[in-house]
Amino acid sequence: MRQTTRVLASEPKSKGAMGRSCAALVLSGLLASVSALASAPALMPPSYSWIANTASASGAQALSGTWLARLGFLLFGLSVLMLVELRAVAGAAPVPVCAQPSVR
Repeated sequence: MRQTTRVLASEPKSKGAMGRSCAALVLSGLLASVSALASAPALMPPSYSWIANTASASGAQALSGTWLARLGFLLFGLSVLMLVELRAVAGAAPVPVCAQPSVR
C-alpha cells in the first residue's frame, strides 16, 4: 500500500531554507551594526576623540551625529536576539554563560 502525506498550506516550504534566510538576516544585521559603529565617529565634532572616547560615549553625547551610534547598538542587540531565537528553533543546546567546574 502507498502511504500519502498531506501538506498543509500553512507549513513552511523548507525549514532549512528558512534557517538560511534567518541566518543571512542575522549576519546582515551584525555587519550593518559594525559599519554603523565604525562610521559613527566621523559624524562627531572635532572635540570627540575616537581614541580617548569609547563607542558608548559616541551614542551618549547630546550631539547631532549620535543617531548612527545608537542605530548600531540597536542593530547589534536585535541581531543577537535573533541569533538566540534561531539557535533555539534549530534545537541547539544552550551555550553556558560560565563553565561550571566538574566535581570528581
